[in-house]
Amino acid sequence: MTTQCTGRQLTLQGIEKRKIVIDNNASVNSSDGGLLLLGKLEKRFGIIRRLSECFTDSRQHYRVRHDLKSLLSQRIFGIVQGYEDINDHEELRKDPLMQYVCSGKQETVAGKSTLNRLELGKEIGGDEGNRYSKISWNDREIEDLFCQVFLESFQTPPRNIILDFDATDIPLHGDLREQVFPRLLRSLLLSASLCLFRRTPAGRPFASLED
Repeated sequence: MTTQCTGRQLTLQGIEKRKIVIDNNASVNSSDGGLLLLGKLEKRFGIIRRLSECFTDSRQHYRVRHDLKSLLSQRIFGIVQGYEDINDHEELRKDPLMQYVCSGKQETVAGKSTLNRLELGKEIGGDEGNRYSKISWNDREIEDLFCQVFLESFQTPPRNIILDFDATDIPLHGDLREQVFPRLLRSLLLSASLCLFRRTPAGRPFASLED
C-alpha cells in the first residue's frame, strides 16, 4: 500500500566510522513487521503446511492463482496481526510483507471474496455450494492436528493435563449468529469458549487425559 512519508531522516548511533541512517523515501512501506517473524515460525514448525493437508482442494488447478497454503497463511497471519475482518484483506493483500510470507513472491495475494469462499466452504448448500465451494476440510483431522501440535510442544509428553474451559464475552455490533443478550450487560455479546492449559497440581486432578 502506498505510504506518504516525510523527508526527515533519523540518524542512529554508528558503528565505528559507519553511519546508520533511516530514510523514509521508499515508495511502498509496511507497518506489519511482525509478519516476518510469523513467516519464520511457519518455516520452522510448518503448522500451516500441516493444516493444509487436512483440506481438500477441488479447484481446477490450471485456473488456480492462489494455492491453498497461501490462502490459509494469509487468513491466519492476518488474524494474528489484528486484521480479523476479512474486508481488511482488500488492502492488506497489497502489503509487500504479506505477499512475501504467503507466496514468496512480490505479487498481490487473494482478495476478500476468495478468502470468504474458503471460510464458507461447508456452509453453502445446493447448486451454489457445488459451484462455489471447491475447498473443504476434515474436522477430525484438524482436531487431531491441534492435539498433536500441543503435545509436540513438550520435550516429554505429560502424564496428566488439566483443561480449564471458560468463556469470555465479546461485544458485537449488528445481527450476527450465535449472539446472546444478557439483561445485566445490556449489550449484544458473542460467547466465545476458551480452553486453558494448566499443569496438574500434585494430588489435585481436575480433569485429565491419561497417557
